[in-house]
Amino acid sequence: ALRRFFLSLFPSSRQQQVWDVGAEILGAVGGFVRGVILNIFIISVVTFIGFSVIGLEFPLVLAIIAGLFEVIPVLGPLVAAVPAVAIALLDSPTTALITAVFLLIIQQFEGNILTPNVMHQQAKVSPLLVVVAVFAGGTIGGVLGALVSIPLVATLRILMIRVIAPAVRSMSGADGNPVASSEDE
Repeated sequence: ALRRFFLSLFPSSRQQQVWDVGAEILGAVGGFVRGVILNIFIISVVTFIGFSVIGLEFPLVLAIIAGLFEVIPVLGPLVAAVPAVAIALLDSPTTALITAVFLLIIQQFEGNILTPNVMHQQAKVSPLLVVVAVFAGGTIGGVLGALVSIPLVATLRILMIRVIAPAVRSMSGADGNPVASSEDE
């Protein structure tokens, strides 16, 4: 009933296109959720292995905490590092330092390699755009802005490709094919 109501807001000639665009947007948002779950799993496993090698107490619990805090961009890994470093400090300052360096490496890996590539695969957003979106979202809207930035960019990308660009081409009479210039030849 909700689908019929929503589609009734559009001319019948456009309803299938509207439904297809909506399904594509839902697919991208679903891809974002799958990407977040994949990040949580990968970070948890890598962190568990690292904490086990370092010899920390409670490596599984600390790894799960680190994985779950991956949901919060930028600040999550820092917050998750506090209990791990504190437990390592109970062992020795050297172990705490090793743990902090390990977590810094994991955070850099996650922020610069893992998340951009996972989100590219799952939400179809380019890795560079993922980094820029999280940075811009965090700057504009804090943690919440960073959290919604990737699904928002994925949605805007789909709307640009499927709705805005075709409308502009239609109004301007363009056929969508780039014109070759003398410099291209």
